[in-house]
Amino acid sequence: MWIQQFLNGHGAQVSATGAGSPGNETSYFGAKTRAAVSAFQAANGITPTAGYWGPLTRAKANQLCAGTPGPGPVTPPVTGNGLRVALAADNPTYGALVQGQAIAELMKLNFTNPTAAPITVTNLSFKRIGVSSDSTLANVYLFNGATRITDSAGVSNTLFNYNAPTGLFTVAPGATVTISVRSDIAASTNGQQVGVQLLSVSASGLLDSSVVLPITGSALLVSSATLATVDFATASTPGVNANLTPANDIVVWQNVTTIGTRAVNLTSFQLRNLGSIGLNDVRNLRLYVDGVQIGSAIPNLVAGETSVAWDLTATPKRLESGGRTIKVVGDVVGGSSLTMQFSLRRAADARFIDTELNQPILATAAGSSFTARTTGLQTIGSASVSVVKANTSPSANITLGASNQKFATFELRASGEDVKIESLNVNADTSTSVQAGLDNGKVFVDGVQVGSTKDLTDGSDIEFTFGSSFIAKAGAVHIIDIYADAKSSTGTALTSGQTVAITLDDGSANAFGQVSLTSVNVPGSDVAANTLTISSATLTATKFSGYGNQTIIAGTSNARLGSFTL
Repeated sequence: MWIQQFLNGHGAQVSATGAGSPGNETSYFGAKTRAAVSAFQAANGITPTAGYWGPLTRAKANQLCAGTPGPGPVTPPVTGNGLRVALAADNPTYGALVQGQAIAELMKLNFTNPTAAPITVTNLSFKRIGVSSDSTLANVYLFNGATRITDSAGVSNTLFNYNAPTGLFTVAPGATVTISVRSDIAASTNGQQVGVQLLSVSASGLLDSSVVLPITGSALLVSSATLATVDFATASTPGVNANLTPANDIVVWQNVTTIGTRAVNLTSFQLRNLGSIGLNDVRNLRLYVDGVQIGSAIPNLVAGETSVAWDLTATPKRLESGGRTIKVVGDVVGGSSLTMQFSLRRAADARFIDTELNQPILATAAGSSFTARTTGLQTIGSASVSVVKANTSPSANITLGASNQKFATFELRASGEDVKIESLNVNADTSTSVQAGLDNGKVFVDGVQVGSTKDLTDGSDIEFTFGSSFIAKAGAVHIIDIYADAKSSTGTALTSGQTVAITLDDGSANAFGQVSLTSVNVPGSDVAANTLTISSATLTATKFSGYGNQTIIAGTSNARLGSFTL
């Protein structure tokens, strides 16, 4: 059909009436079409004029299509010593696309900044080329690596463009950014050829004088084949939650996705947060498939069209046919009273590659055309504080009578918002009541003493007050150390073999969120450290086995007379 339309529009009419005539083109390549191709070849100096639609004929057709003027003038760029634009070395030059596929790579461009200042690209204009129609390109996007950086553009009269006054992307001094033009390919486009031409570039700096526009990519052939299928379930979890308790390992997005026909490879995945939380309120984001983490953890959200993205190109995840649970987990550490709501906005945001045809798959949702898969709105609750015994908490014996010894270490973490810890209750439980408690107890926070020095009475909660000196930052881990002398609370020596256990006892409204002003019990329940044993110091001396009997010459200076091990 498209070949006949091209021939009818370029002086090699297939037929005057009936099938093949203007307005009645078909996909049948018969004698009339072959004769028209032969006439086109003769008119354009292509030999032999055998009537086959081969590489030379396709190249000439692409040249003519690329040269067709658009509906408006293209403003010549201002050039100088500045931004360089060129086709990337791995720009697609051959190979077949598949009708109905997703985000086919049409062009790859390198933007190189040789200057000493960053250059921000604000507008890119393109033209569709090849024997195809505007509707062939269903959704056209710009990608920076695996991350989508624009919404889809529509093609009108062969033209499409992207404009962002604040910048589509920025090229740092001395750096190169590779931008891909990718598009969904419409169904029923078998036999068409489609490509992309860059017409103009607008940026905060000059274009280099070496840049010659337009820059033309290759026209790629669209073929027919049966791709694997990917279908997202109707519901994405979690559902609406008006009071989400901040904590680690919270599922922020999940969907059961059905893979059909054959296995696929997941090569990239990205979500956008539609809520109001800050970029650092959810941290340590991890992507899982069927309970197994893939890719690296992402430290925090980023601003822009994409909030969090995983590029799995180097190590794609193979998903076999059947239902596959895809989820994203993160640590909610801030955002009290704010909201989060994660969404897979476009089918292009999850790139699945057919393992046999090696082309991206256009995903569906609930058996129909893809629509955004979005969780319920999550409202972050007020502050919470977790306290646990640290792995580094002391476990070795304590020397009898020793001063300023570390008896316990705890980890404290605030979530939801910053929390002011006004006091902590410390309990020292010693194994005998004769010489009991500990002398000169101290609380250290991140290596610095807070509060006063107090004796720790045996079995009693001793409150250490901090005023405003201890503000636990949301998401940060604070180290709490308990020091004391290895003496009873009255200053007398403990006995060898006696044991001591330090506990942070549960608090009661002893902390307050700095945003919500709600009270928090810190800790929520007793947290015990290791039980330590008081032991007497001993010293033994033995002859060092490595130094035996010696014969020493008379008059030797600084002679070793003996060697011992203490």
